[in-house]
Amino acid sequence: MEDGDRLRRGGHPPRPAGIEIFYFNKDRGDAEAVLAAPSGRLIWEKNDSITSTCATCRVSWPDDIRKARLGWTADVHPSPGLESYAIYYWDPFCPNRHWNDTVWVRRLYSATGQVLGTANLQLPIDWDGQPPSETLSPPGTGSRLHYAADVIGDYREEFIVMLGNSENVPPHGMLVVTNTAMAGAKKASPCEKREYVIEKRWTGYR
Repeated sequence: MEDGDRLRRGGHPPRPAGIEIFYFNKDRGDAEAVLAAPSGRLIWEKNDSITSTCATCRVSWPDDIRKARLGWTADVHPSPGLESYAIYYWDPFCPNRHWNDTVWVRRLYSATGQVLGTANLQLPIDWDGQPPSETLSPPGTGSRLHYAADVIGDYREEFIVMLGNSENVPPHGMLVVTNTAMAGAKKASPCEKREYVIEKRWTGYR
């Protein structure tokens, strides 16, 4: 299953109880899938391909090599269980190694594998401390989303944006965006959970 940063854990189906793993491929033709842990039993998978035609040599080929860019698991929809999200693109090289325009695919899956949406999402965020969580869209020109976590210690999450012109330009600063609404009844911060701290300590390639 290649890199461990292409695995996300959580309780996906509402039943049976237990931990499942959402796997989204990196550089192969493997399907998106949810597996039961630790048995590895397949719960659902989505495996598809497209027929591409090269703009240079006009060769057509079945393209089943997907390259993942982003994936996560969170409760962001009223449907039961956790949802899973993946962004990937099809291999842009034809059999003659000509480059073609990148075709992006974005999918939000239900706990049972149903496609709930195809919007361009970035990260889940528990903005108001109430289920379901919200989702962040990519920030505007001149800034890059970096992180979403409870960084000030209440039960809600904040997000951090790096202020810079592009990925090749060092950021000019970091903007922490918080929910300004008054917090409701006091609840424990998710930082008190070991699993949350471990997850947020790994920021990936952001």
